[in-house]
Amino acid sequence: MPTERKASWRCIPCRTGGGSPAPGEDRTSQRSLQKPADSVVTDVSADLQHGIATVLGEIKELRGDLASVKSDLAACKNGIQNIEIKFNEMESRVSLAEDRLTQVEKKTDLVGKLQADLNSATAAISTLQQENDAREQYSRMNNVEISGLPFTKGENLVNILHDIYTVVGLTFKSEHIDCIHRVRRFQVAGSVRGGGNGDHNDRDRSWDVRAPAIIVKFTRRIYKDELLSAVRARRGITTSSINLPGPAVNMYLGDHLTPASKLLLKRARELKRDNKLAYLWIRDCKILARRTDTSKVLVINKNFDFNKLN
Repeated sequence: MPTERKASWRCIPCRTGGGSPAPGEDRTSQRSLQKPADSVVTDVSADLQHGIATVLGEIKELRGDLASVKSDLAACKNGIQNIEIKFNEMESRVSLAEDRLTQVEKKTDLVGKLQADLNSATAAISTLQQENDAREQYSRMNNVEISGLPFTKGENLVNILHDIYTVVGLTFKSEHIDCIHRVRRFQVAGSVRGGGNGDHNDRDRSWDVRAPAIIVKFTRRIYKDELLSAVRARRGITTSSINLPGPAVNMYLGDHLTPASKLLLKRARELKRDNKLAYLWIRDCKILARRTDTSKVLVINKNFDFNKLN
């Protein structure tokens, strides 16, 4: 009985074998087992703190990256907005261009009509110019042009014409003369090219420095033809032939041509000088030519194509 009680009041370590060691018992192993447990807790706590610090650092880096991403997104947003603005502007310009193109397409037919009207007007103007040149030349059919005669102060043109008549063997009659006067010359710039469009209206002209020509207007064409025939038969009249003072100067009598016809004549003379024409003469204010002795007579007028002579 006393033995059972003694066993009942022993301390828990003694009861569980953790009490004082029996004589000769080594409790070192038990203490050594308790120390690693505390070290593990400490290591786990340190690892946990290190892990938390690492996670916090990574979170901090993520926040920085997130802020950078937000900044990039904001920049992208601004860029997209600018693109939208530019796109809207471009769309507006394209729309405006389409509207203009539509207007141009609508006016294409009008442009074609205007071109046709312009061509028609150009042809009409050309026809009118030819008719005007023809009328102007016709109004000169009774005229004779005397060129090469120097101007003398106080000269008497009627007496000069009388002396010319005497030289060529004709009788001068004042009633055959309507008027006689000098006319300043026009120097026509350039020469006829291509199709022979020698219209003086589309050429620059300046006054010729030579002495003004003498224009004799007869009352009838037959009187003009009579004088020119006699001059051709005489072949060559100079100022000395009519007893004018000074050195002998050649005088030329011929039809009174319009500036347009004179331009054609100039071109024809160039071709004759280049041996493209064998003969060249004027009759009734018409410029006539032959390429050879046996070829047909060519009438050189506004529509004459000089290229076929090259």
